[in-house]
Amino acid sequence: MESDLINKAYTFAESVFRDRSFENRPFHNLAHTKDVVSAVEEIGTHTELTDDEMESALIAAWLHDIGYLEGDGDHELKAAEKARELLQSWGASQKKIHDVSDAILATKVPQQPRSLIGRVLCDADLYHLSAESCLDKAVKLRAEWETHGTQPMSDTEWLQKNPEFLEGH
Repeated sequence: MESDLINKAYTFAESVFRDRSFENRPFHNLAHTKDVVSAVEEIGTHTELTDDEMESALIAAWLHDIGYLEGDGDHELKAAEKARELLQSWGASQKKIHDVSDAILATKVPQQPRSLIGRVLCDADLYHLSAESCLDKAVKLRAEWETHGTQPMSDTEWLQKNPEFLEGH
């Protein structure tokens, strides 16, 4: 699906992820964002999102991790705030702004989506858990956490944390 707002979100996200601060992000980067967008298209189609809902979900997918530009803390809130600002400047409706920002906020772990759009985005954000590349992605996430000092953990802690996260999901 294409629209002017989706194209603007894609262009903005692509420019954010080209920033040097993302060079040390082996997980939360443009590749992850493209994976989430692809998963939104797949899940959204099977969920029978309307065109308007699909547009909102895709915009949210492109913008959901742009908050990492300002650091790890509250990155979902930062991304949602930036999405609101961008969408308003692009002439989006208040409903569109709400739907996109609400979906982005829902991706904060533990995920608590309040709408179908939010549920689709949350599932898409963790879609990699169902992929053959799940272990590779987990290694990249751990490396990112260690680089940024967010959640450094021993091998034992890591081996305990992953099954707990999967079971919780």
